[in-house]
Amino acid sequence: MNVFGADLAQGIPEKGSPEWTLVSTDGSGTVTEIRRPSSLPGLVAEIAALTGEDPFLLGVNIPVVIPARPTRSRPFEGLLRKKFGARLTAGNRAEDRRITGEQLLGALASAGYACLTYPDRNSHNSGLAEIHPGPALKGLLWSGSRVGDGLGDTEREKFCKSYKLPVYRRAGARKRSGPEEIASTLDLLIRSLSTTRGYDFKPVLDALATVEGDEDADRAASLFDACVIAGTARRHLDTPESCVFVGERETGYTILPSDDFLRRLLLPAPSGRRGKLFPQATLEESLGEMAEIRSPDLLAVRGRPRKLQAVFREIPCYEFENVDEMLWWKRCRHVGGPALPTDGLMELSVCLENGPGSLELVRSRHSALSFRFQSPTAWRALMGPRDNKIYRFKVLSASYETEPVGRPSKAQGKSP
Repeated sequence: MNVFGADLAQGIPEKGSPEWTLVSTDGSGTVTEIRRPSSLPGLVAEIAALTGEDPFLLGVNIPVVIPARPTRSRPFEGLLRKKFGARLTAGNRAEDRRITGEQLLGALASAGYACLTYPDRNSHNSGLAEIHPGPALKGLLWSGSRVGDGLGDTEREKFCKSYKLPVYRRAGARKRSGPEEIASTLDLLIRSLSTTRGYDFKPVLDALATVEGDEDADRAASLFDACVIAGTARRHLDTPESCVFVGERETGYTILPSDDFLRRLLLPAPSGRRGKLFPQATLEESLGEMAEIRSPDLLAVRGRPRKLQAVFREIPCYEFENVDEMLWWKRCRHVGGPALPTDGLMELSVCLENGPGSLELVRSRHSALSFRFQSPTAWRALMGPRDNKIYRFKVLSASYETEPVGRPSKAQGKSP
């Protein structure tokens, strides 16, 4: 799949053309093409010329998904500000001169490149990915930091929130920055990220070698942002466990590189309540696109829950903290792939990261959602009891119970 990164944050000026940057990368993350489109049709034409008929993922730093109802900001923007100390320009429907994801999606569709509003992990469909260089860059730098490493998550959160990035764009500087300051700041950032795999900043270094005035510095900074966006988009496709998807597909999201601490910080804990049983139709609607639904029951018995098994085409990835003799769902975090519905969830067939074969998790009798390790000896051969370590696993299949067939509703009284 072709992966692009586009710096489109600059709005369309009243006079002249915007300074946008588009980069194309290969499978290793190396930048192969650099284009400078000056209009939305020009951007679409460049993408069409670079991708041909192949699917692509286009990372952009503009709001891709905006809620239908007017709102001051999207939910994930407040989360990033409060937990991560990263501020974004509100992605609402305020009238300004920025292009939006809706406009970009419409232009691509008109040219024959219909896209999803999120990355397709199966690489079958083209899609957009909202990635903002500021949070992505902070995630990259923080992931290799030892700041607060010996503290608990609550204490370390304060250090993470206060972790500041140097300003390298004139638009974000409190005082006017000259080309010398921008060039030196970019050089220091690239040197700090020199050992990070999957990000190619060589074109930026080449651009810094010829910086003379403000325009040259701005173009180098825009190229740097496009490279950060493209590298993060590729990283999310290849190793989703090294990124975090903050927000929801329907209300707005962003993707940034992460470590285990950032995932715990930015991802909500799953609900541990025992959910109601799914009606069969609802379960099939929830999982139909990402899993094959089958029933091991030959007949549907009236008054009894029906069992359904989901075998996943797109694999859900989770991780859990090994703190007990059972797996508690509240100790699990969604890492990649689709999120599992938990209502009526009874059994899971999973594969531990770097572990042989598949293992079973069977629903426990606790009211809080939890699972027994089945069999205990098979699990303990791969991990110690209550070792407080974090283990990642992929969900191969899941078994559910649905609402009993022919169950009378509460409003339906007894017949006389």
